[in-house]
Amino acid sequence: MALWGNSDNLTIAGAPASVTIVGTATSEFWTAAGAGITNVPTGTTIILADGDAGFAVVEAHLSDSLAKINHMSSVVGAHSAKYCNQPIALKNDPGYVTQFGPPVEDNTAGIGSIGRIQKPVGVSTAEAEETNGTIWEVGVGWVGVQTYMDNSEQPPVMRVKKEILVAASGIETGHRPYPDVFDSVIVAINIGSATVTGSATPGVLTPTAYTVGTPGSNATDMTYVWGTTDGSATITGGTTSSASIGFSTAGTYDVTCTVSSLTAEDSPASDTISVTAS
Repeated sequence: MALWGNSDNLTIAGAPASVTIVGTATSEFWTAAGAGITNVPTGTTIILADGDAGFAVVEAHLSDSLAKINHMSSVVGAHSAKYCNQPIALKNDPGYVTQFGPPVEDNTAGIGSIGRIQKPVGVSTAEAEETNGTIWEVGVGWVGVQTYMDNSEQPPVMRVKKEILVAASGIETGHRPYPDVFDSVIVAINIGSATVTGSATPGVLTPTAYTVGTPGSNATDMTYVWGTTDGSATITGGTTSSASIGFSTAGTYDVTCTVSSLTAEDSPASDTISVTAS
């Protein structure tokens, strides 16, 4: 069983202090926008609004200010951002909430939906050794701590419940089949380079076909994002390997397609061509 690490407050030079989450219920994937987000390593968890808005995990960098993140829900908009190696499963655990302690007056916003009041914290080896021999004794990793009164004794005694979060293992891990032939060579899944083709001299308001190819790819779960610097252009089929683009006015524009994959080992591949609409 592998731990996620024990860093709940990473200092990342150049990382944005806030990010804007973009996505819809039907999005192929969601994004986090913020100047300098390319400084945030993939696999890092972004704590949104101190955890109140959830946790976004950086899966890939799409540009200097845009990153692909895990699929979110109901968190569209700008949020303050902190960074950690926090386990992403916590965003789905209603028992973990942002703050320790009882709610203020009748405000129950600080209590998880199953009634627990606790917060996971990262514990290093040195910190764990400091608690040896006390009721707070914990192991190393991500630890959830909860106190309660044991009424089986008189007077009641305070007890401390600890939960150490670990990564579950299984026959299939990371959405990839477990190899049934151990002596065979497993080929790395990759995207490869992308190439956009299509007319460089399209007519204004005339739908023009553009396609992207990744001939060196062996990934089977690729997603596509098309865009153009003509902010008023009409893009049809913008989530497939082919798109039809109708430019709004005469001028010179860039057409870009970014190809990504959840299973590929390389970063998203993109290509841009310049077109002149007339």
